[in-house]
Order: sequence, then C-alpha cells, then structure tokens
Amino acid sequence: MIQKSGILKKIFHLRINYTLIIALSIIVGELGDKTFLASLGFGIQYPNYKVMLILGAILGMIASDSIAIISGKFLNKYISEEKMKRFSGILFLLFGLIGFIFI
Repeated sequence: MIQKSGILKKIFHLRINYTLIIALSIIVGELGDKTFLASLGFGIQYPNYKVMLILGAILGMIASDSIAIISGKFLNKYISEEKMKRFSGILFLLFGLIGFIFI
C-alpha cells in the first residue's frame, strides 16, 4: 500500500464528491489559460454583460472544438494515425521553439 503524507492524506480523507474534485482541478488548470484571462478582463471592463460574456466564451469553445473535430475526422481518412502523431509532435516542438526564441 502506498503511504500518503501531508496534503494528499488530507485530500484522500475528505468526504466530497469526486466530480467536485475534478471540476476544481480543471478550474485551477484553466487559471493561466489565455481565454480565461481574456474573459476575466472583459468581465471587468463590461460588468453589465456578464451573461453574454459567458455565453460567448462557451459558444467560442464549442465552435473551435467542432472545427478541430471535423478537421481531424477529415484528415484521418487521408493520413494514418501514426503519421498524424508524428506531425503533431513536430508542430508542437516547432511552435514551442518559435515561442521560446521570439517571445
């Protein structure tokens, strides 16, 4: 059995729903996201339009994810999964290096 100490021991002994733990983890992970920061800035600048801001952020994510899913399904017909993994890995490294060098 794995020994748990400190904060992990406290977390494992909490009597809360795992869905809440997952939701909190996602919220913490999204704190540094540019979309979150932009939405936060717009919320401060336009406090009377908070509902529209939330709807706009949600619809924007749905639109961009839909484009990614449809593009992925289309490309899957012509490019194998192994080639796609290699290509996306190379692009990830390339954009990371460009960002590291120029930004």
